[in-house]
Amino acid sequence: MSITIYFQMKLKITIILLFISITAFSQNRLWTVGTARTIPKGDVHLSMFYFSKYGVTRYFEIQAKPLWWIKYPNINGKITWYHHRGQTHKNFLKSRDFLIGSIHGFNYPTMALRTAQRRGFVGGIIPPEAMIPSIFAFRNELLLTAVIKKRTTCSNSNFLVTAKLGHKFALKTGETTLPYLDNALYNRESAIYRDKMLYYFGLDLDAKLSYGLNYTLDFDFYSVGINTDHWSIEHKGLVYWRMGHKERVRIVVGYKLAYSNYTNIKGSMSPFVDFTFMFHPRNNSHSQLFGRGVDNNGDIRDMFFKKEKKKKKDKKEKE
Repeated sequence: MSITIYFQMKLKITIILLFISITAFSQNRLWTVGTARTIPKGDVHLSMFYFSKYGVTRYFEIQAKPLWWIKYPNINGKITWYHHRGQTHKNFLKSRDFLIGSIHGFNYPTMALRTAQRRGFVGGIIPPEAMIPSIFAFRNELLLTAVIKKRTTCSNSNFLVTAKLGHKFALKTGETTLPYLDNALYNRESAIYRDKMLYYFGLDLDAKLSYGLNYTLDFDFYSVGINTDHWSIEHKGLVYWRMGHKERVRIVVGYKLAYSNYTNIKGSMSPFVDFTFMFHPRNNSHSQLFGRGVDNNGDIRDMFFKKEKKKKKDKKEKE
């Protein structure tokens, strides 16, 4: 058998297996990452690289990166403040569902920076004599998510557009002499370690690519301070799907692009891969910790369904 025939057969087999795996997926619900929506109460999402999550209530979740905690303590709180349920109306805005939420976070990068300095990470550009004090970094972000294609009896919500407005800053216990980093992403993020404020806004689109695949695209603009010439433009593209017998595993692949003129003009491109294992609590009184089916709070309206149903019941009782 020639090498050409061998590779042709291998390519055909790969395409067939990929087609089978995709068509075997059920219709995946859109994720909550980058939107104003939180995960359902009691859910646990354990991610390898991105934030792991725990649904404290129906409207509040805690985010953290446990694998990074030893060298990079971090925690976020995400809140869904308001939900507007679209009505049947000729006005496009009044007929849309939308959510308002926010993220508030904290991280302590000092230990990670000192480890990079000691072991020569990040290209070995943090010299041994560089001073790295204790740094406490904070993040505040406002999110507005609108549903372009509403839920129907045959499908979940689709085309979620999220506008975000954010602010990052840091407090230090002393002076820092960190060098400017070559990577556009790291360099922009490290601006707050030098008494700079970081302001940003952007748009996210989450939608279905096919029956089993979903995708997300975002475009963000960062400004190092206000009324400044230092900025960064960033873009991310991801494809994700859920798999497994109970669809508890989510795989994400994609890329991240950045172009920054902070200190000097530079660009970067980074691949992105993540694996998430999702636990869903049972909705009945059985003693098992996790339920059998998939999450029944997967659509944007399901967050508020029980609350609205209870209101109708109370109204009938009063009458």
